[in-house]
Amino acid sequence: MTIARPGARPLAGAFASTPAAARRTALLAVTLVLSACSVQVHRGGAAASTGAAIPALEPKGQRDAQHALFLADLHRGDSVPAGDAGAAAAARWFADDAVYLYPGLPVLQGREAVRAVLAQAGAGARVIRFQPLRVEVSRGGDFGYSVGYALRVARDSAARVRLDRYQAAWARTGDAWRIVAYSELPVGPLPAVTVADSLRYRAAQPAEGAAADAWAADRAFAADGAAIGTGAAFAKWAAADAMLGGGGGELNVGHPAILRAFGDPVPGASLVWGPVFARGAASGDLAVTVGEAVSTGPGPDGKPVARPTKYLTVWRRTPAGMRWVTDGGNPR
Repeated sequence: MTIARPGARPLAGAFASTPAAARRTALLAVTLVLSACSVQVHRGGAAASTGAAIPALEPKGQRDAQHALFLADLHRGDSVPAGDAGAAAAARWFADDAVYLYPGLPVLQGREAVRAVLAQAGAGARVIRFQPLRVEVSRGGDFGYSVGYALRVARDSAARVRLDRYQAAWARTGDAWRIVAYSELPVGPLPAVTVADSLRYRAAQPAEGAAADAWAADRAFAADGAAIGTGAAFAKWAAADAMLGGGGGELNVGHPAILRAFGDPVPGASLVWGPVFARGAASGDLAVTVGEAVSTGPGPDGKPVARPTKYLTVWRRTPAGMRWVTDGGNPR
């Protein structure tokens, strides 16, 4: 459901066109990868630096699960070979029924869909490193999410480097973490991909518990978007530490930043959406919804243009009810 506000600056060096810009991008990428100490790990309702001397508030089992999820996300790109073998290896991090959001495609489902997309996309720009910026795990340690940057290098003579964001919802079976919902949040175009229609996700109602509560919250959130405006609704339904992506790859954290990200309402612009998928933690405190949306705004000639999109939203249960903690999407 993320809307890039008009005039947002692209991330410097996204497929940089000059040697100097390329060097700056490479330096930024290296700095990001080496800055794991600044990664935020949720601590009992607040975000804290993993390098800070702050006592952990979660039970040990939850802390251990959170640490394991962080390491899984950080290292899932390690030792992945190029080509079809690499796509298959990367797809093994996804659950059999994972939901996948890739720009320009409908919502997809299944590990085979992920493999098919990665096999084609990797031929043009391969991810060589993932850097999670925030990781949070449910009280029961069975469900969590991560938000971060993917370091991607173009397969061309210039070997240009760019940083794209991603969101991932994870579920744990035994000692293994697997992605159950994933959204690519690129700062520029990704390689065009085609997949069989059989890989399209077929919408179904969610189960009970946190999934159903997140589904209901998402629908109420959408109703508020129509009633009070998109930006106001995003701020109203945001958790205190909510993280919203914006144009150019930046992240907006907290209510004031989220309101600023949307800016003043644009006459004739609207965003309507609704969930098609939900999954949640058995402990009831975290959940994810995936949905479809239509963004409408003035085109170059001033006439309304409708753009179909899709989104992934992670929800946390708070004293006020379900509130979103991270949100993003891409075209469909």
